[in-house]
Amino acid sequence: MKARENALIILNKIEKESLYANLELKNSLVCEEKDKTLAVEIIYGVLRYKLNLDYVISQFSSVKIKKLSVNN
Repeated sequence: MKARENALIILNKIEKESLYANLELKNSLVCEEKDKTLAVEIIYGVLRYKLNLDYVISQFSSVKIKKLSVNN
């Protein structure tokens, strides 16, 4: 599985199930060793900048953030 694809799956799971990122990474990160670093950086980067990303998306999207949420 590619790093970006794996990161997306893990991020969705963390968001839907309110999981701890570090534990989910330990359990679910399945990609080649060279891709693990990229996947971890993507996951922690998205989680770190989630509020900023939501704000930027809300400025350009005609759909409200709550409707774009994974939980809906």
